[in-house]
Amino acid sequence: MGRTGRSIRKTVLTTAGFLFVATAAMAQSSPAAFTGKAASGGMFEIQSSEMILKDGASDPKVKEFATQMIADHTKAAADLKVAVAKAGVTVPTTLASKEATKLQPLSAEKGHR
Repeated sequence: MGRTGRSIRKTVLTTAGFLFVATAAMAQSSPAAFTGKAASGGMFEIQSSEMILKDGASDPKVKEFATQMIADHTKAAADLKVAVAKAGVTVPTTLASKEATKLQPLSAEKGHR
């Protein structure tokens, strides 16, 4: 096998290994745990984007991006509620402590956006 063949083989095996690990990790997550992480992450994106708009970001591209983040994550949250309702899973309505902790320092960054 030539040098290129070994390189391709190594890349394929490495990718397969990563996919195996990621799949195993996802399989170990319960629907409720996944829902909690997804909901909290989405709420973080919405709230941090709302902070940017509220604090008057001056760059129009930043404002546009924040507005798009709010729209996208609001839709994702609604889709998540519909999907998990069929499984009887409740969607959390408050941030997990990890995301709440990340949000706190952002509130002190007024005017730096």
